[in-house]
Amino acid sequence: MSETDQGYAKELTPEQLDKQRQEMAKACARADVVITTAKLFGRKAPLIINNEVLDQMQPGSILIDLAVESGGNVEGSKVGEEVVTNNGVRIIGPENLEGYYPNRRHTHAGLQLLQSHRALLGRRSAGLPIQRR
Repeated sequence: MSETDQGYAKELTPEQLDKQRQEMAKACARADVVITTAKLFGRKAPLIINNEVLDQMQPGSILIDLAVESGGNVEGSKVGEEVVTNNGVRIIGPENLEGYYPNRRHTHAGLQLLQSHRALLGRRSAGLPIQRR
């Protein structure tokens, strides 16, 4: 995997992309569901799955392109839409997925805090002690 010193994904060389596409084509042809996530910070997402790969997939297969808003990893993906190819492969390009999940993480973090509070102070505690000035 290519990445920067900070851990961000780094653009692959043309040779690396070609090898990746070949391996992806084999895996996609056997898969019912494929989720792509490759993004490059501040740049267009790399095209990983092209029409050639899509043509090898089985009808009814599903591709979810999580990089669709930054250009997409799947040829033909569209932001906020579901596209069906000629051979019946469904390409889903979810819109603003990152904006949806942080709310869930905050809720989860809040529940963890509440459980820790209850463990430390006991279940009878109705709330955090607050000192007003």
